Amino acid sequence: MGLVFMSGFEWGTNREFDQVGGSVVTSQKRSGNYSADIGNGQWLHKVLPQPLTEVYIQFAYRTGWGSTAVFFVISKGGTDLVSISKDGNYRLQVCSGYGGTVYCTGVTPIQQNVWYLIELHFKMADAGGIIELRVDGNLEATFSGDTKPGADASFDKLRWGATTGATSFNLDDVVVFDTAGEVNNGWPGGLKVVLLKPNADGGSVQWEPTPTGSHFACVDEVPVSATDYLKAGTADLLEVLGLEDLPAEAQSVKAVRLDFWGLKGSIQPPQNLQLGGRIGGNDYLSADKALPLAQGLVSHALEQNPVGGNWSVSAVNGMEFLAKSRT
Repeated sequence: MGLVFMSGFEWGTNREFDQVGGSVVTSQKRSGNYSADIGNGQWLHKVLPQPLTEVYIQFAYRTGWGSTAVFFVISKGGTDLVSISKDGNYRLQVCSGYGGTVYCTGVTPIQQNVWYLIELHFKMADAGGIIELRVDGNLEATFSGDTKPGADASFDKLRWGATTGATSFNLDDVVVFDTAGEVNNGWPGGLKVVLLKPNADGGSVQWEPTPTGSHFACVDEVPVSATDYLKAGTADLLEVLGLEDLPAEAQSVKAVRLDFWGLKGSIQPPQNLQLGGRIGGNDYLSADKALPLAQGLVSHALEQNPVGGNWSVSAVNGMEFLAKSRT
């Protein structure tokens, strides 16, 4: 797989996650326009698409509180397996379960009102388990040995949160890689998650716009609005939209995720959707993806350029967005 999940909260919402707590704000951000603001007693959960035994996780963290409480947890169902908190000197520490036995401790005291890029490599095993903790790209703490605290042999959920009355923080640039992909199978290395919105109508505009006019203007708002939209009344209608360019600071691209916020309007077709990109005049569409009954996010990740090889800035800047209605 490689890329398991990414979010920079750039849709102006935290609904990319499965159970949401807190809010999305513009007042603080490591990159882009938004970050999550997680307050006392609030938790943000992400259920993994399949259980894993090894993972690389990146997230940007900023707090205005001098708390030592747990703020990140890896779990299996309702069982907490490993967590990150701070010691009495505000250095990060990785613990068994929820703030249990300390596996290892970092060296950098976490200051208030400063963004830190935290990365965790966690391999779960009775013997041969691995924990590696990096802060701003520097390896600060390691542990090898038994990292399997109980009967569970894998994990399936990540969560970020704040214990009631203890802390609050901002979260940005969340990236999760497993080790199974041809690419994106190691440290994310400080990636920034950006949103490229539609900015032009392409060569095929077969969906119906509400209100009438430019198609891209119906789907370029952040956060997503239900007052203007595109509608496909039958199957196999193709919509092509131009996209914004990457920020000028972009030097490389690790993955592209095509996002579609929408729903199916009835039990009649179209019930499914294909997502893809038009690159160099050729269309690269996904397999059929089921549409939700209520408005939600449908995504398709492209970890490499479908033309061949890794992504480049110029390839992304030249790509158009495709959405095709399906039965």
